[in-house]
Amino acid sequence: MCIFNFYWYYILLLAIRQAAEGTQFATAHVPRLQAMLIKGAARVSVSARRVLVELAAYCPFAQELRQITQRLVSSATLLFG
Repeated sequence: MCIFNFYWYYILLLAIRQAAEGTQFATAHVPRLQAMLIKGAARVSVSARRVLVELAAYCPFAQELRQITQRLVSSATLLFG
């Protein structure tokens, strides 16, 4: 992974942490977010125009993930809409 991609990946995880306010992930460090949300619960596909996150059939914190995702989508709409 080149440094440029790592930079954007880290920024994405920081945005996820900000969107996680009010959940158990609100004060989580970036490595924990990476382990719990991205590696353990979802498959992430990145294209030129979108990021697709596919959840596993069983995810113990699916409700928190939905809440975080909706907050990220609404903030992206404000920035780019």
